[in-house]
Amino acid sequence: MSTYHQKHAHDLLLRLKGFWESQDFTDVQLDINGRVINGHKAVLAAGSPLIRHQLLRSYGDDTDTDSSNRIELHQPLIISFSDVILMDLVTFIYTLELLINEHNYKSLSKLCYLSEPALAGKGIEDSCNEYYLLKEDTLERLEGDVTPLGEHRNTEVQHHDSTFPASLLKSMNDQRESHLFTDVTIQVAGENFPCHRVVLSACSTFFRAMFSSNMVESDNKIVRLQQIVDLELFRNIMEFTYTGKLLITLQNAQDLISLASYLHYHPVITACSEFFKKNLEPDNCISFMNFAQSIGCYEIYNDALNYVYKHFLQVCNTCDFLEINPSTLMRIIENDHLNIKKEEVVFDAVLQWYGSNQDKQEYFGDILRKVRLPLLDIKYFSVSVEQNPVILNHEECMEIVKDAKMLRDAPEGICDDRLRLRLSMTTEVMIIIGGFDSEQQWIHDVWCCNLIDNSWTSLAPFPGRNQRFACVSLNNDVYVIGGQVDYHANLSETLADVWRYESLTDKWSQVASLNKPRHNHGVAVLNGKIYVVGGRTGWSRKSNDVERYDPVLNIWTYVNRIKGSFLERPVVTSVNGKLFVNGYFFRDPDIIHCYDPADDCWSAIFNFERVHGEGIETAVVINDFIFYLVSRGDENELIIFNPFTSERIRGSSIPDGRYLYSYGTTVLNEKIIVSGGSKLESAVNVSDIKCYDPNLNMWSQVGSLPQPLTEHGCVCIEKYIPTLG
Repeated sequence: MSTYHQKHAHDLLLRLKGFWESQDFTDVQLDINGRVINGHKAVLAAGSPLIRHQLLRSYGDDTDTDSSNRIELHQPLIISFSDVILMDLVTFIYTLELLINEHNYKSLSKLCYLSEPALAGKGIEDSCNEYYLLKEDTLERLEGDVTPLGEHRNTEVQHHDSTFPASLLKSMNDQRESHLFTDVTIQVAGENFPCHRVVLSACSTFFRAMFSSNMVESDNKIVRLQQIVDLELFRNIMEFTYTGKLLITLQNAQDLISLASYLHYHPVITACSEFFKKNLEPDNCISFMNFAQSIGCYEIYNDALNYVYKHFLQVCNTCDFLEINPSTLMRIIENDHLNIKKEEVVFDAVLQWYGSNQDKQEYFGDILRKVRLPLLDIKYFSVSVEQNPVILNHEECMEIVKDAKMLRDAPEGICDDRLRLRLSMTTEVMIIIGGFDSEQQWIHDVWCCNLIDNSWTSLAPFPGRNQRFACVSLNNDVYVIGGQVDYHANLSETLADVWRYESLTDKWSQVASLNKPRHNHGVAVLNGKIYVVGGRTGWSRKSNDVERYDPVLNIWTYVNRIKGSFLERPVVTSVNGKLFVNGYFFRDPDIIHCYDPADDCWSAIFNFERVHGEGIETAVVINDFIFYLVSRGDENELIIFNPFTSERIRGSSIPDGRYLYSYGTTVLNEKIIVSGGSKLESAVNVSDIKCYDPNLNMWSQVGSLPQPLTEHGCVCIEKYIPTLG
């Protein structure tokens, strides 16, 4: 089945515009009382039925006549139109630009009532009517204005017709099928294809060179392409040229792009490249890459190469990977974008390749140098590298391994490419955003903490006004959502502002705002989208409504709201494709609300038991269990809840958690991290970072914040932390 390529018509028109401006392949002159406009018969006739009518009157039915190509339009016509009007029509045909104003409105309006439309597509009547209404509205508003009338004569309307390129292409295809204004016949395998030189030249530099040079074919009415033997492939290309429809399958794609490359038929090459990109798989990407290299199509080659980088784990286990040539293998494994977490994958893949290519032994040393051996695990290096028979039997490789071992053990500060982490070798880190310090002053600092070595890195400061916000991580970016800004002790503003921190670039940018300002709201990520639940729009206004953010479209939309009484400070989690929402305060009966995005419906779970005085500070999810951090008077207790069985397990209390509130919570390496907070009884902020291990049901102290903080943002992302090498 053929695929329609919508951009083809528009791209073709852009190239025809270039020919018109440079007067290449023009074959007709429109003479209007001495003013000459050059153009192309096929294009002008396709773009304007009115001009087509005049062309046919001048040429008659025999469009292959040898009579002069000069048409004089000063002869009596159905309607007289000025040179400006005709020039407006011709300009629009090639450029899609037509400005309706006081000078041409009346003449253009008259064209709307001719039997032959002035332009193909939707015509100009709607735009003329729009100009008329706009002008009338302007005059009404200016009644009584003493400003001279001439200063108000700047009303203009730009005529838009997004369907025009497709209408133009359809008309030229009709011409081709009826042999109208065709000026060359391409003969392939004994079959004739009547065409327009200007159209072929716009699509193919092969034909453009043929028709604009001193080659014999430049003047021939029939051009025989004896080198092309596959009639169906050429017919496929001609069909695409005039309709935008191209039949591409896995069976014909390589032959089709080979023919398109021979003809330098760039629109078909682009369409085939898109097809190859959409059909890349681990089992075929290497063969696609080799094929693209053989025909010199680097667009497909680069697409396939990038696919290999991204899916290396799958690609290195295919049969095609064993057939890859040494230079391509080295190019792949030396790239920083190779998507692997451990360098051991690269070493194993290289050994696997060498096992099937021992006749290429002379390349093995150069290939091994591209493996970042110092990044290998020490035990793996000792057993799988130093004691590997392949390495031991290869003198050059022995030297490479020895050098890598010395480099691994060298002091810090040594610069070598083999010490540099690949971009996919990220580390799970904790991000701390803003917060109130010990003086109860809001700070905008942002930090990244690697808890493996308890190292802290300062990141780009938060540029927004948001305080007491909610934040989440999505696709390794951080979103700061809503909150408040304090102006003084008794005045604050609720915000709808949303900011995104891009971890790769260390930059903040403001994205689409919430539909409603809110604070004390809950947030969670579900199926690649951010959900915001409830909250207050001021100190008194409150709501249970729900908004959803699509990061691709950058838009917030409302979904079905929670029914029932208002949930104060809702706590939101996502488990197994559903949202679970509970309120901070105890209610009788105590309900967890469950949202299913498949049917946009909420349901209630009644079996989460709490008593008066208990408040849920926050919650996180590990292995489909919800871990609620519950304030019980002077203690902070951990309650583990299975939302699908309503099973409730009491976990251990946070050590030194008496009267602790407004702390940050996240999950790192499947452990709960609690950072900072404030002590209610003493109004003192703390800097402790505590970690809970669910497997041991045990808390431990793992570090400290750069300074005591409360009401700060705390999330976990995967971040690339480069080495010094």
